[in-house]
Amino acid sequence: PSPVSFQVLAPSHPLYAPLGGSVVLPCQLSPALSARAMQVTWSRPWQGQDVHEYWPDGHEEQGPAYRGRTELLRDGIQQGRLALRIWNLTLPDEGPYLCDIRSNATRRSGTVTLHLTRAGSDPHLHVREQEHEGVSVTCLSAGWYPEPDMLWRNSHEEIQTVYSAEKRLTEDGFFNLSSSARVEIRVNTGVDIACVCLSLSLSLYLCVYFPLADVFFPSVSPWRVPLFVILAFWVGALSLAAFLVLRLCGVARLVGGREANTLVNLELGAPENPSSIQIRVPVLLSSLSGRPGLTLACSLLFSDWKGAFLRAVANVTLDPRTAHPCLELSLDGKALSNTGPRPALPAAPGRFDVYACVLGAEGYTAGTHFWDVQVPGAGGWALGVTRASAGRKGRVPFSPEHGTWAIQLSMGQYRALSAEWIPLAPPRHPGKIRVYLDYEGGVVAFYDAETTAPLHAFSASFHGPILPFFWVWSAGTSLRLCPPP
Repeated sequence: PSPVSFQVLAPSHPLYAPLGGSVVLPCQLSPALSARAMQVTWSRPWQGQDVHEYWPDGHEEQGPAYRGRTELLRDGIQQGRLALRIWNLTLPDEGPYLCDIRSNATRRSGTVTLHLTRAGSDPHLHVREQEHEGVSVTCLSAGWYPEPDMLWRNSHEEIQTVYSAEKRLTEDGFFNLSSSARVEIRVNTGVDIACVCLSLSLSLYLCVYFPLADVFFPSVSPWRVPLFVILAFWVGALSLAAFLVLRLCGVARLVGGREANTLVNLELGAPENPSSIQIRVPVLLSSLSGRPGLTLACSLLFSDWKGAFLRAVANVTLDPRTAHPCLELSLDGKALSNTGPRPALPAAPGRFDVYACVLGAEGYTAGTHFWDVQVPGAGGWALGVTRASAGRKGRVPFSPEHGTWAIQLSMGQYRALSAEWIPLAPPRHPGKIRVYLDYEGGVVAFYDAETTAPLHAFSASFHGPILPFFWVWSAGTSLRLCPPP
């Protein structure tokens, strides 16, 4: 038989995946030929490792280090898609992978680079000693990969004097961080210290705040200290956007006299103290890192949680007038499924006619809103928000530049919809995704609704109504809006 001419396409940028999780390594023939009669070899020649091999007779074999952990996604092999899924990722799995395709006398290959990540523990602050008008504060965080940066800030955006910083590599390959700074404290002056762990690989920040002045000069009770100055610091001084900006207050408890506990985790429903609730607040820190779209997961404590939190819950209903004909909506307007071609629907100027999308019925022109969506861990779907004025006819592009801010799951890979492919690496497949919209702040953020782990955030400038956006292109795939918490 005559040689077949083709090329192998692989992403030029690295892929990021969580340790212990899974990843799909893309590999595509161009043109999109069937690869059923080709030999496909995934390997790591630089490490001398075979990963996964497929022969034209359909036989497959896994490499010794990958037995029981790999799968060639054969549902796309007819279209030349030869993606490899790897489970239970460990540190030795990091590095380049070669996708090698042979057909008769033709042999082509492409390289995919995998980077692994792990978020460490929430940082903890320790107040060690009081020196004249200042104190020594140490920040600790453990279990990171790769190594992050640890930064100090206060409510005046000043970088504190750091006199000790250590990053220690543990035997299991993770990084523990310790940093100490000296902070000046003056009587009757509000001083709040913030320790921030910054990971560019994870697109994640973890931070902890601690009000110092009121502890050492207790004209105000150290058990209950206002934190509005913290919000002003992050939002005003750094020109950032925070969510649920209503009457913030914090509780700083001293353990053994001088150890501040970290405020962490989101508990929906009635907390132990019915007057307060802890919630991680997403904030963009673009100006801090010089890289746009990164998310700060800060722990703050809300007072009047019913007023501050629940008033932001949006009751989203799908608008059938915008639904593509392939979508079937539930009678209550809370679920959508791609059921494939259906009888023609009445023509409507606002209906999507090419992509299987549907919008929310109510648009937002002010305020902060969020809603939760139950999502599958497979299939192809996207969700987020879009301008009411964005195009719906033809092959419209979905990106912030064209008025849509969304994330998607495609071929097992999470990514942000944008002009550039932005891969996301959630620590697990989220069963529910929370969509946050802060209209005045110009922020759209996405969270794992069950763990509050941040997934991605966009910075935007809104004008006109903003609508919830849903896109399901895989037949048999469904999304469902969750009842308000």
